[in-house]
Amino acid sequence: MHDEGTSDISASELVIPCENGGKGAAKPLEGLIVDKGCTTAVASLPCRNRKNETNVKSSIKIASDHIKNINKSYFNSYGSFGIHREMISDKVRTEAYRQAILENPSLMRNAVVMDVGCGTGILSLFAAQAGASRVIAIEASDKMAAVATQIAKDNGLLRNEISSESNQQNCVIEVVQGMVEELENAEQISPQSVDVLFSEWMGYCLLYESMLTSVLFARDKWLKPGGAILPDTATMFVAGFGRGASSIKFWENVYGFNMSCIGWEIDEDAARFPIVDVIDSCNIVTTTEVLQVCVWYCAFRFL
Repeated sequence: MHDEGTSDISASELVIPCENGGKGAAKPLEGLIVDKGCTTAVASLPCRNRKNETNVKSSIKIASDHIKNINKSYFNSYGSFGIHREMISDKVRTEAYRQAILENPSLMRNAVVMDVGCGTGILSLFAAQAGASRVIAIEASDKMAAVATQIAKDNGLLRNEISSESNQQNCVIEVVQGMVEELENAEQISPQSVDVLFSEWMGYCLLYESMLTSVLFARDKWLKPGGAILPDTATMFVAGFGRGASSIKFWENVYGFNMSCIGWEIDEDAARFPIVDVIDSCNIVTTTEVLQVCVWYCAFRFL
């Protein structure tokens, strides 16, 4: 974050060399304004430089729009209910969250809770059931934010929605649509006002989906000192496997034909996209390494 205002650099300290590089032709910038902490300067420049500045701004806008389109496409993929059924049907994981929330009354009672990437809102529902005073459910997908809102309403838990089957004390869930990183200036969420932060940020190979960075952002911005994060630790068991567990062997002989080019391409893609499969223990060729991830001590630079 950069503070507003201008730096103390004077115009006489910055010069522009003439086009042929002659030292004597260097002139001080007139009317220079430099943002604190910023690497760009806005000044009264020749027409050609102003044109370059316009081109840079145009390129930045194109890149920004491209990133927004990628994010929109990614979050829209979570509009498929099959994905959410798969996650909720994982009873080991869902029950672990449920027990952690419902069996910690001293932690949850009257707490302000933030659910990052709420999806259907299942964790937010647990939090409301556990006695939280306010549950802020953040969801980037337009569709799932609407679905989570409807589910909370149907269960008499949506904030500011009081029906004959609910009461003011239970109506604690509010769904906020958007990426958590874009809600920094949201007026309804005060900095360091959250008692408990939780999220289902784990993906394939633990870190796939890049959700952890969003949790860290929410931690640094909204979690109170001494607040709780659920879950706050994770363990990865990592081992290398041999050629026999790859796709190459299958594609080398397909009804007598060599299709190994497909296998090689699949293996190359594995560096970018996760492959979920079961392999025989005989194909493990290294010892197992145990890696610990602690959400309290993670920083963006480590990811």
